[in-house]
Amino acid sequence: MPKDRFDLSADALTPTANKALDFKHFQAWSRGLLRGVLPHQALLCGQLVLHSGGYTALQRCDVDMPDAYLATLERPGNNLRTPMLVRLLQTPDQPHFFDPVRDAAWGRTHPDWYGHYLQAGWRNSLVLGLAVGGGDDTVLTAATFYNVDPAVEHYAGDIRRAVMPPLHAALCSWHAASQARETMDVPGLTWAEEAIAELLRQGKSNKEIAKQLGKSDHTVKHQITSMMRKFDVSSRTELVSGFAKL
Repeated sequence: MPKDRFDLSADALTPTANKALDFKHFQAWSRGLLRGVLPHQALLCGQLVLHSGGYTALQRCDVDMPDAYLATLERPGNNLRTPMLVRLLQTPDQPHFFDPVRDAAWGRTHPDWYGHYLQAGWRNSLVLGLAVGGGDDTVLTAATFYNVDPAVEHYAGDIRRAVMPPLHAALCSWHAASQARETMDVPGLTWAEEAIAELLRQGKSNKEIAKQLGKSDHTVKHQITSMMRKFDVSSRTELVSGFAKL
């Protein structure tokens, strides 16, 4: 797509991003407007929250991704792991373009992932990120677009600035709608704390919470202590009881 046409098309993304209230709506938005702005064969995206041990997946979404390829990427705590995502986490504001022929050296350093990548039939990938907030409230929206026009590498920064804010807004809208549908709604908590609060309500131990969310035991303990201060309670039991009354 020529750059001037791309710039004009991107204006349509923002007004419609907050209408993504569930996967069906997000899928339609992604396959329609988003794919019209940035043509691609498949999309893997999601949001991650920052904690002392790194990033933990808040949500994950894929559109037209082969299940067999996704299975090779999955890790505990709903996290994904690819060399491209690792690079993005280190420099979230920098676009990354991967060409398996040009970047064949990755096959020597990451042979398993590289083999699965080729088997999936991917010709290339454009990886983009957007970090919003600060401290424990930092949310990173990450997106990998598969099989794009190779020419987009030359203006990937422009694409990132146009595509990622509305993609972030669409995922936030979906997350907010899903939270509103949950039986428990705890005001005053960060997204990271909400995830822990739900598992506390289910009777999970700190170790179980840490394993499920991909966090360290220390981080979970610290965030539970922070929630206890917010609700002015002195024990874990009082905290969970308070959630039940909300």
